[in-house]
Amino acid sequence: MPTKAGLGIAMHGYDHHAVDPSRGYFYTRADYNSRVFKRFNIQTADWSSLSSDVPWSSLPSNNLYSYGNACCGGVDYFPEMDALVVLPGGDGGIYRYKENVGNWETLREGLIGVSSTFQFLEYNPVHKVVVFGGENNMYKLTRDGTVEDLGSPPLTLYLGAGSQGVFSMDPVSGDYLVLSAGSPKSFRIYNVLSNSSTPAPAPLPFTNGVVVATPICTYGITTFITCGSGSGNFPDCHMWLYKHSDPNPTIDYCNAPPLPPPDNSTPSAPRSLRVK
Repeated sequence: MPTKAGLGIAMHGYDHHAVDPSRGYFYTRADYNSRVFKRFNIQTADWSSLSSDVPWSSLPSNNLYSYGNACCGGVDYFPEMDALVVLPGGDGGIYRYKENVGNWETLREGLIGVSSTFQFLEYNPVHKVVVFGGENNMYKLTRDGTVEDLGSPPLTLYLGAGSQGVFSMDPVSGDYLVLSAGSPKSFRIYNVLSNSSTPAPAPLPFTNGVVVATPICTYGITTFITCGSGSGNFPDCHMWLYKHSDPNPTIDYCNAPPLPPPDNSTPSAPRSLRVK
């Protein structure tokens, strides 16, 4: 696991982490409003070194976006794009970093509804897309860089003062699991293909507290971790396992088959065409 020795002080983790499973890299934003991301090598269990006197190396600073104090964004690795995709917040832009390029690139700028305090960004390994957004709007990103407006989130995801919702996913069906901010929490299922949501089939076993969630592809489930009032390092914390869909034992949900390559060939001229 990454250690603080290489990370330093990182305030407000939010949705600022991602894993590149092909290279074995863990990425994290250096701080909640930083332009810098740091890279952790999972196999060697240390922060990559640029030289012997530097304990960790950062990716190049992302100086593409205009708002220098952008807060509380969304981050994930997009395998079909082979890129770390970042929604930093602040200027309505979404950006990517490709290891084989070594530079930040702009995907889109000027997007509406993703310039506030709270943003999210979640890759979907079933449908091979990324859904991202903020308090007021959501978008879909495909591997060719196309951004599609999805409209408003299915629930209120931010109420201010750190009260935020959850936007996670089911690794079997590809449905997104959405929890509202505040208390008591609402729970809805979002289908990105139809751009629609429905009430969750089962009620939440918790109603308040701070909640984080992540899918566990090995078992085809999603885990929710909640922490409420209390004292100590883990005040009143609980771990819940949610099985949204029945997994097929013949499918490896951790290594889903890739999409076929796009067909960029020129269509051939029709033959023996008869016009009536």
